[in-house]
Amino acid sequence: MKRRIFLRQASLVTTGLMLNKYSFANGTRDFPVVRMPEHLRKFKSPAVEELVGEIKSVGNKEIAWLFENCFPNTLDTTVDFGIINGKMFDDAEKKKDLRSVEGLCRKLVQAGADRKSLIVAVGGGVVGDVVGFVAASYLRGVALVHVATTLVAQ
Repeated sequence: MKRRIFLRQASLVTTGLMLNKYSFANGTRDFPVVRMPEHLRKFKSPAVEELVGEIKSVGNKEIAWLFENCFPNTLDTTVDFGIINGKMFDDAEKKKDLRSVEGLCRKLVQAGADRKSLIVAVGGGVVGDVVGFVAASYLRGVALVHVATTLVAQ
């Protein structure tokens, strides 16, 4: 083994061992609970709670604390949402037209959507196409998240 490589690897191992006793998750410290009580939260999601439970069961206390406190708190303080007519348009290929776009834009206006709004498109290729066009066109662009439910949409 070359001396330079040996020294580099040995120094990394030594540094890791020295810093281990200062680790945030060394088990000697309890982590403060900074998450808002459930009745004060604006954003509640069974999926997020399930994910937090899965992460906590893995065993890494630092990651578990981050997911239990920081991740949901970020969602709660940044997401203000409302569901507007769960299904807004027929997702058949023949409905991929300007009437569908107009209908969605009207619903956005009625909901008071602005440039800071977020549109979440849940569906297949037609939904992604139509909602993507709406998000790009409405007020010269609104944030968009695609949740693909078909292979074509991915």
